[in-house]
Amino acid sequence: MASKPDPPTQASMAKALNVSQQVVNYQLKHTLKKKCHKKPKCHHLNERWMQIRRQRSWPLYKLLHKDRWLKFITTDEGWIYLSDTNAKSKVQHLSR
Repeated sequence: MASKPDPPTQASMAKALNVSQQVVNYQLKHTLKKKCHKKPKCHHLNERWMQIRRQRSWPLYKLLHKDRWLKFITTDEGWIYLSDTNAKSKVQHLSR
């Protein structure tokens, strides 16, 4: 159960296995050697911000087209986004 990318909560595992939550917690930590981590939150780009980015990126594109980008340095790290995460659980169990 804990090896899934979107594992159930410890309470639901305990209910399904008919044991206490403390037993599930102990087994995850000591027997399976799993560590509970909070999943990183991913921001979502809405339509308004997409439109603003398109408007701002066109002058940048015109500035950098052909080989001009070789002489240009930028510090913007917001170009790559994760989308469609659909995560239900906020934690994941990783091997130590």
